[in-house]
Amino acid sequence: MQAGGWHQAVITVTSLGENFQHHFDLIAPADTPTPYGWAAILFGLAFVLSPAYWLGNHAIVPRALGARSEHDAKKSVIWGALLKLFIPFILVGPGLAGLALYPGLPTGDDIYPTLIRELLPPGNG
Repeated sequence: MQAGGWHQAVITVTSLGENFQHHFDLIAPADTPTPYGWAAILFGLAFVLSPAYWLGNHAIVPRALGARSEHDAKKSVIWGALLKLFIPFILVGPGLAGLALYPGLPTGDDIYPTLIRELLPPGNG
């Protein structure tokens, strides 16, 4: 990792100032200055919207109803849920690495384009 490894990335990001102290905490303190509190994200997204998505999505329900057996339907939903668990790592990992590599970016929205421009090789188009 160009950021110096996981430990060095943690040190780099947390040394950026007061607003970056809790970037590596799973549950931030209640007084953390964020647009949405951790309780709203945890309870709203994890406990309300995620089950609603997996139980009532218009793409998942017909596939489960069209399965060969009830057992196959259950396996398909669980397999999809397991694949969905990797999304936070795919999104958060590069974002934290980008913050450690390029701490001077004006906004967090600039991290992914900067990572693509600076780290990926040019295409053969």
